[in-house]
Amino acid sequence: MRIKRILVPTDLSQASMPALKLAAEFGKAFQAELVLLFVVVPFYTSGDILSAGAVVASIVEMQNRAAGAALAREVSRLGKLGVRARSIVVEGTAGATIVERARKGSADLIIIGTHGRSGFSHAFMGSVAERVVRTAGCPVLTVRSGAKQTTRKVASKHRGPRGSVGGIRRPSTTTLV
Repeated sequence: MRIKRILVPTDLSQASMPALKLAAEFGKAFQAELVLLFVVVPFYTSGDILSAGAVVASIVEMQNRAAGAALAREVSRLGKLGVRARSIVVEGTAGATIVERARKGSADLIIIGTHGRSGFSHAFMGSVAERVVRTAGCPVLTVRSGAKQTTRKVASKHRGPRGSVGGIRRPSTTTLV
């Protein structure tokens, strides 16, 4: 399998940073393009729709601008590391929008961070990563918040019959805890 494009959904939180870091390593190792995706989730208010509508539109626009600026900084930082990257900011429900963008953008892989919630919090809040894993048409790699990567080398050039695929040697283990 040749990895040319990796979709990296992010909410720009600390929980999403380990996934972005790992995606950068994959991008560099596979010479793949990273597509950083921020989904602005619309929210709805009750009450006077006319006055609330303007406020909601203003907040959504502020989120779009702030996310765009933050992603532009990440794209610039990745470029300095030799990783090709671009960014997209869209509105929609997170899980469905991520899967749709992966399909439309021909993503070969999705790398997404998880908050690692469990129990009541997971049941109440749901899990965007879980929805993506269940519905995506391509492989999904989840990276738990605060994960320590025990295998630093994602892939290396290797010319040999053992463990190589298309000149890329896959690591024997990549453990995220």
